[in-house]
Amino acid sequence: MADSNKSYPAIAPKNWFALRREFLRTVPNRVTLSYVASVLNIKEDSARANVVGPMRIVGLIDDSGKPTDLAYRWRDDTQYASVCQEILDQIYDDELRALAPDASTPIERVSRWFISKRGLGESAAGKNANFYFLLLKADLQEASEATTNSTGSSRSKTANSNSRSKGKPDNTKSANRDNEQTRVGMTQVPEQPDLPVVQTSHEQNSVSLHFDFQIHISPEASTEQIDQIFASMAKHLNLARS
Repeated sequence: MADSNKSYPAIAPKNWFALRREFLRTVPNRVTLSYVASVLNIKEDSARANVVGPMRIVGLIDDSGKPTDLAYRWRDDTQYASVCQEILDQIYDDELRALAPDASTPIERVSRWFISKRGLGESAAGKNANFYFLLLKADLQEASEATTNSTGSSRSKTANSNSRSKGKPDNTKSANRDNEQTRVGMTQVPEQPDLPVVQTSHEQNSVSLHFDFQIHISPEASTEQIDQIFASMAKHLNLARS
């Protein structure tokens, strides 16, 4: 029977199995915050609260962080189930073990026990219940499932990103190009009827200019004055043309 004042561990399955894989490769001399943070790609504060502390409670490391004999047996596939059973027997109350003797028990029953007996909130109770069932099932198949769940989302994001960059047109860029072309077209053909209009002849490769003039003549002007005005205009236009 466990001490009623003892905290209960809640290690996420992906972290549990990720650390076990590292232990299969090499058992560290000390499990430090920096070691866990590097292996799991998390911050040291999270490593302290969610991994290192619970590993001490479970008995995989001692107070100094040194792996115990249980940790060496934990990494052995043939002993994994017996290690999980040993942790259950050492940590969890007889009352909880009686309420949830096997994995067919509704997980909500275990969550309610942590809420009522341990005073945990729903989120914390759910995490504790999930870890209890991880030990109860002692299923190494969950190791591959946890790995798939933890990496599947990132792979999906990468695949979607590659699909957009390689196989699909960028609608945003296309829309921006259309808008830019529209703005350029409006700039090239301004609506200014009072300004000279430039007309280009591609066939003759020449440019002709067309001017519209508005002449205001006083009603009091004599015929001679009017003739002088038009004669002066004709003179200056001929000079500009030459």
